[in-house]
Amino acid sequence: MHSTCENCQKNVATVHLTEIVDKVPRESHLCELCAQKLSVGSKPAKAETELVITPAFEPATEVIPDELLGMKCPSCGITFHEFRVKGRLGCSGDYAYFEKGLTPLIERIQGVSPAEHRGKVPPAAEALVNVQREREQIERELKDVIRTENYERAAQLRDRLKEIIQGEEEGQDETA
Repeated sequence: MHSTCENCQKNVATVHLTEIVDKVPRESHLCELCAQKLSVGSKPAKAETELVITPAFEPATEVIPDELLGMKCPSCGITFHEFRVKGRLGCSGDYAYFEKGLTPLIERIQGVSPAEHRGKVPPAAEALVNVQREREQIERELKDVIRTENYERAAQLRDRLKEIIQGEEEGQDETA
């Protein structure tokens, strides 16, 4: 679904309107230029007319690379352009399939890369989650320092990892 402007039939529709006249909705899809020419957003002419303007998910100034525009998920059939227009993915496989296009978008919205984003943590579980994150970080760093043969740092990390594991085991004993 490559939504084109209903007015000029040339540009990509980036302004989506729902006009409700006498309680009957009518949708229109316009490019930004036609929306400006038609003064979309001005007050409706009749009192019984309600105009709802929904900006498109995709900013008009953003250019989607051709390689992404042509991609279509083999599982659900959604294209990357459809995702950008609708603001929703079609299936869980889209996260991996459209990763190249989703990563910059997620970084811009969340301020961190998807790999770093961990979501919210309930206050009651925060301490446990922080310990798990520290353990994962130490395990990654330990692999790196062993690879670079920094055995002194590896010994420090090993000792800290033992402390964390021991603390986890003690916590499991208390809950059992």
